[in-house]
Amino acid sequence: DLCRGRVLDVGCGAGSHALELQKRGLDVTGIDLSPGAVDVARRRGLKQALCGNFLDFKPGVDKRPEVFWNAGTHAKYDTILLMMNGIGIAGTAEGLDRVLQRAKNLLSPDGQILLDSTDLSYMYTSEDGSKFEFDFDPKEHYYGETLISVQYGGQEETFNWLFIDFDSLAVAARRNGFEAIFVGDELMPEEERGLQYLAKLVPREDNPLLDELRGAQIVD
Repeated sequence: DLCRGRVLDVGCGAGSHALELQKRGLDVTGIDLSPGAVDVARRRGLKQALCGNFLDFKPGVDKRPEVFWNAGTHAKYDTILLMMNGIGIAGTAEGLDRVLQRAKNLLSPDGQILLDSTDLSYMYTSEDGSKFEFDFDPKEHYYGETLISVQYGGQEETFNWLFIDFDSLAVAARRNGFEAIFVGDELMPEEERGLQYLAKLVPREDNPLLDELRGAQIVD
């Protein structure tokens, strides 16, 4: 419901989010690294499904069929979706800058990024909840940086994946010219609120949406 205008669904997979937005009449493009996933999305009816790396994505420029299928022609997007912890493609906390700068270059002046993630701090909280207990130096390694290993059909792939808490996201957002707006938690028991969350990032420079949110006292 928060999406508007031209939408880029990053890590669209088989197209579940993009297809629903397309059904609602939005101009939506899905992009994913997996040729198989993009093929499924197209077979399911997604009109604009691209196969490629979001960090290298240049809409309407690179139209090689092996890279982008049915490449979009829009230079800017009003909404960029990074759902299902799509911000994880940053890999590390330091990698957030590259992802946010790429998104900023693709956004219209009053555009927005919608993302969800999870604060993994609960995994390192003592049993009585009074302190954090790390088996590593948290000054050297952010606790949300994980290493994912996927095995299938005798093949294995390992890659870095990031889970970012909202406060750290807000700091990175400001550093890259965005304002982070806390939209809400997933539905869950009160004692678990704050672990999974939905956030909106909007450019700080000359952004009428940000002015509107400030007027409504939704942001500082």
